Amino acid sequence: MRSAIRRVGSSKAGFFVMPDLDSETSSLALVGRFLKRVCDLEEKLNEAIAGILNIDDTKRFILCGNIQFRHKIYILRSFVRNSSLADSDKEQFDSELIKMGYLYDDRILLRTNILNWLQPAMGSSSRLSI
Repeated sequence: MRSAIRRVGSSKAGFFVMPDLDSETSSLALVGRFLKRVCDLEEKLNEAIAGILNIDDTKRFILCGNIQFRHKIYILRSFVRNSSLADSDKEQFDSELIKMGYLYDDRILLRTNILNWLQPAMGSSSRLSI
């Protein structure tokens, strides 16, 4: 498995999967790609919250490290609704934030399925977390 994962490379556009990988390894690589992009998105949400609150990086790490992804979406939606933006901009941002919120459910589902799939291979004494 490790040698197959090593064949997963990266490019300027992000991760790509080598064509000689089996379908199981390709699937894992695609799941990893999705989870990485969700993490990148979450970091952008953290930066947006910090920018709105005008806080430094230390405060951002402490604050955002203790807020779940879904709640970050709720916070940003509240800021948008109460902002001085035009109504059409508010609707657009709110719509995009709602779409981002759906990624949370997909992330949890994938994480749970991967952990359930990997747990027997790792043995019952191993504790995995993603």
